[in-house]
Amino acid sequence: MPPDASLRLREDIAIEDPWSFVDWYDRNVAFGPTYYGDWPTPASPDEVSLSDLGWGVLLVGRPSGRAAHSLLCHGPVDISGVPTAPLHELDDHGCRQIVDAIYSIVELKGFASSLATKIIHPKRRASVPLLDNRAIYGTLLRADWAPGDNPRGGTVSSRDRIATALAAVRWAVALPDNRKVWETLEKSYPYRSRIELFDICWWTLVRAPTDCGPGHWHLADQDSPDVVVASDIG
Repeated sequence: MPPDASLRLREDIAIEDPWSFVDWYDRNVAFGPTYYGDWPTPASPDEVSLSDLGWGVLLVGRPSGRAAHSLLCHGPVDISGVPTAPLHELDDHGCRQIVDAIYSIVELKGFASSLATKIIHPKRRASVPLLDNRAIYGTLLRADWAPGDNPRGGTVSSRDRIATALAAVRWAVALPDNRKVWETLEKSYPYRSRIELFDICWWTLVRAPTDCGPGHWHLADQDSPDVVVASDIG
């Protein structure tokens, strides 16, 4: 572990010893994305079809019959334009391609952005994060949320909101001050992408802000420049 193992996950929130967060997650999250592991390569990596709803079930996306009917009638959906490079390496154009792909599925009946990302992510594990209703929209994007508060749910289908969520995740994984810790974490968990490690750390902070040990998160000074703003990629 680096001497300064601090990760800034939001402009105002940082965690210490992220290894303890990953460890708590692996020991305690019995239902949810515990499968951020050595997954098999999904079939047809450049398209989303009816069979991919199985990934949505695995990632607790709760797909409906309406979503299945949409993919049966209108699939497969082409996602070949979605970059495979890690999110923290993408320029604004690459991020817009991700937003375009997510929104192309959101436009189908039975889908919102959470489920859409949960069926794309297994095919783009390094570039497309899970934009979960509670873990991302209900906490990360809520300026008034702090560890210990309850997350709020609610489905999100707005293109602007999707772009804002992607920008928030990209900010955390691309922040220069975080680089050394992310790189060391990736060496510790080579079967997990950086955005998966971000999701693990953030969801652990949401679920159990005190269980990882006292003082393992703190309010951060908000003087670091933004890496990207949503208007750049929307």
